[in-house]
Amino acid sequence: MPGGWWNSVAASADGSEFVAGGNGGIWFYQATPAPQIILTPTLTNLAFSWLVPSTNFGLQQSPDLIAWSSVTNAPQLNYTNLHYEVQLPATNALGFYRLATPE
Repeated sequence: MPGGWWNSVAASADGSEFVAGGNGGIWFYQATPAPQIILTPTLTNLAFSWLVPSTNFGLQQSPDLIAWSSVTNAPQLNYTNLHYEVQLPATNALGFYRLATPE
């Protein structure tokens, strides 16, 4: 945002939108919020899904929260709910998952 005097500043509750007024102008900023993983377990699989506008995110996994690797299963687009979905076999092993942008 340009420097100078601001008369009013407002932000959305999630911090993804800002608006400021002053110096004879109005400035608006909008960021894309990070997506959330929706996990749906079944007897044999774990189904991960996230909202379609999050196209630059990929699913990663880690056994210890230190070393992360990309999940090789390609996400499939579900047109009924506009989510990307990945199915992984359920195991008894400890595992962590996250969405990350490509490096």
